[in-house]
Amino acid sequence: MSLMMYLADDGDVATIHMSGSKAGAPTLPHWYYNLNPASLARVEVGADTYEVSVSELTGEERDCVFEERGRRYPGFAESAEETVGIRTIPVLAPRPRLQRGRTSR
Repeated sequence: MSLMMYLADDGDVATIHMSGSKAGAPTLPHWYYNLNPASLARVEVGADTYEVSVSELTGEERDCVFEERGRRYPGFAESAEETVGIRTIPVLAPRPRLQRGRTSR
């Protein structure tokens, strides 16, 4: 099972952080390959659809975001424990390229 979660950036409301534990599997979730290292993607959050540039958080920045997610969602943290020593669960940061808002489909 591949579950993707997002969490709004506390310091930049236009940015979200996405990560997925893939239930502790030793491989990355498939959606990761669709977004990283994509230079441009389209995301939907609620009724909003917008284009984003995607970057992967690393080091201390990644660790802080990941730890906060674990505090807010203990089940996510438990799945992450299964990957210790096997892989690092990535945290991606899609940032809007255009003004955020509804678009027609």
